[in-house]
Amino acid sequence: KSKKKKMSKIVRSVFSCDSRFLICQDQKAVRVYTVSHRTMFRLFEVVEERSSDSIVSIIPHTINYQQVFVFTKRGDIQLWDFDECKILKKTQITHKIYDAVPCSSSPNLHFYMTMSIRKLVDDEKLAHHEHSKGANVARLNFDTGSLEVEKTKFGRYCQIASHLTLPLVAIADKYCISVFDERREVSKFMTIVNHREYITTLAFHPVLEKITFGNSSGFLVTLLSLKPITTENIHPNVSTFSHWHSHAPHALAWTPDGLLLLSGGEETVMVIWNESQNTKSFIPRLGSTISHISISPNSRTYAICTSDNKLRVADSITNACRVVYYGLHVSRTS
Repeated sequence: KSKKKKMSKIVRSVFSCDSRFLICQDQKAVRVYTVSHRTMFRLFEVVEERSSDSIVSIIPHTINYQQVFVFTKRGDIQLWDFDECKILKKTQITHKIYDAVPCSSSPNLHFYMTMSIRKLVDDEKLAHHEHSKGANVARLNFDTGSLEVEKTKFGRYCQIASHLTLPLVAIADKYCISVFDERREVSKFMTIVNHREYITTLAFHPVLEKITFGNSSGFLVTLLSLKPITTENIHPNVSTFSHWHSHAPHALAWTPDGLLLLSGGEETVMVIWNESQNTKSFIPRLGSTISHISISPNSRTYAICTSDNKLRVADSITNACRVVYYGLHVSRTS
């Protein structure tokens, strides 16, 4: 038997709600770094190396800052305490999970997920689900493991986002965006925009009831209201357009106070937009396509994931990268 090293792929990162820890996921494991000391605090394996399962999303606990929810492709949802490196609670659903976001009204209990339409019964059917052409959106109760399907038959590669403070969830599916509002008496998704370009990423404003998305032409479009499309009015929402990217942006993030918008894509430059002053600044030469951006709750630190398997941590005051983390080498027996 021979052993070869394989670099694990960094997928995304999030900050703990007290801004002390940076939690980073790859396909099989979760790493926790301390922001102040810039060192690895914990590493715990969620999925066995030989398993066909993988991590699809991580969501920090909003009350206990040393806990994180981990979602896997095969339908496992686990609550980890990364200080003690152990699972506190877990539940499982019978569908394949594509992505998950917290519900703002009860972020440690309810989650919205995009998942496979058909149930995942056994390993032999996994290959079939890999090529499934649709996705459902469901609300999960973590305590009971119960699911409420809110919308059926979105596209397989639809994107999901939730508002930080308002009970809103948005789905971007190719050329349209639909929003689900828990405050409405009739629980259903409303289509708020049919766009002429392919939608590549989206993010809610953290304070106001508006949403920003990027398209395949490199534009950032901000919808200043979230009114549904009707037969009388096919363009109900006022939009603002911003353009710097020459290619489609892949990552968007608002600072918690809603003053700055961060965007990135194939240009290897992160753009920092100040809408109130109509100015922008840059963090250039990041080496590869930006795939994910996260911002600490105290707005002091940016975490930038790039496609060359690196995680860069930047200071929000100086716009300078302080440290670069690389993907872990893991042993695999062939």
